[in-house]
Amino acid sequence: MIDRWHGRGDDESGGIITGWLIQLVVFLAVVAFVAFEVITVVVTNVSLDDTAREVARAAGDEYRVARSIEVATATATEVAAQRDARVVEVTEQDGDLIVELGKDAPTLVIHRIGPLQNLVNVTTSARVAWAP
Repeated sequence: MIDRWHGRGDDESGGIITGWLIQLVVFLAVVAFVAFEVITVVVTNVSLDDTAREVARAAGDEYRVARSIEVATATATEVAAQRDARVVEVTEQDGDLIVELGKDAPTLVIHRIGPLQNLVNVTTSARVAWAP
């Protein structure tokens, strides 16, 4: 007769720990994936801000010389393309040149979810004084 408490009947002595570890690994993988997506969007926002300031300075320098919004836009487009960004708009207002840039965050999933697509399409603007 097999002892109920100490017998070798249905031995599952590692099942609970294995199941718990699998759940923990899956949970951590999901958290890491979500964190990666969020960090990608945040890093794109921060880098685009820096790029916008750099593009605005270059466009402002060109605008001071040529006094042409078209020339400033061409310069802004060239510098932005080197930084993997796109120029949305270049305008002059009250002695300042305003450059608006856009960039898509390189996410794995967020860009495929309709309501969240606006999070991936990052835009920012920078203002630089062009008047001497």
